Parts: sequence; structure tokens; C-alpha cells
Amino acid sequence: MRYSSAVLLVALACAGRTAATQDAARSAADQASLLVGGSYPTAVSMVVDSCGGSVVQSMPTVVSHSANGATLSFTHAGSRYDGTVTRDGTFQTVPGSPLVLNGYSYIVTVSGAFSVGGFEATALVDRTTVGSPGTRCRYVVKWTGTRDSGANSIPGV
Repeated sequence: MRYSSAVLLVALACAGRTAATQDAARSAADQASLLVGGSYPTAVSMVVDSCGGSVVQSMPTVVSHSANGATLSFTHAGSRYDGTVTRDGTFQTVPGSPLVLNGYSYIVTVSGAFSVGGFEATALVDRTTVGSPGTRCRYVVKWTGTRDSGANSIPGV
């Protein structure tokens, strides 16, 4: 009887350690840092162009982000887009001041998700003719950014 009681006590002790180990692992994953700042060579491609004749070009993108921060900024082709990022790596920029170029005003919003090796995003570009606010069109651009070096840190991924 003593032998079976000892086996039962060892089994219970191991079960307790396993549960504690699993809880510690879950806690470590929950506390992992979100960190996505860096440089990303970014390939772009036109998805939809209701404006007609819009030209897009692949350019580097720099993402500024502090560890575990909820805000970030993208700088792409000389323009900055500020927004928010969630712990799962999804992000959304907010419309900023219009960029005025060659008689057109552009407002850009970008949304997507980070992965360990980069990000996928959709840029919505609303264009109006300066002085004619009723002449509005939109084009949609796919961005694929590949992290220049290292890896993104995304909790749970």
C-alpha cells in the first residue's frame, strides 16, 4: 500500500508541475514583445484604378515602432502615414494631411498585417483635382514588404 501511495504522490506532483509549466509558458507568450520597426523593401502592384493611368512604383518602406507600442508610422516614397498596430500585428493608418502633387490632392490610408518576415497591406488612395472637389477617384495598391534584416516579434506567432 505504501508503494501505490508513493506512486500516486509522484503522479500528482508531476501533474502539478506540468500545469504550472504550461501556465508559465502561456504567461511568457502573453508577455512577448510586439516589435515591428525596421526597413522593408516594398513591392507594390495596382489592384484597382478608377482614376485611369495611375502609376505606382516599388520603394523602400521604413516602419517606426517602439516595443509593445500601439502606434506606428510608415514612411514610403517620402510620405509618412501614422496609425495603430494591435498585438496580433494588424495595423491601420489614419488619413493624414493631403499630399498635393501635379494638380491633384491625395489622401492615403494603409491597412494590413505584419508577419515574422514582413507585412502585407492595402493602400487606398483617394485623389481629387485641386480646385474641383467633385472630381474624385480612387485607386487601390497592394504592398508587400519584406523585412530587410532580422525578424518581427509578434506575440503568439
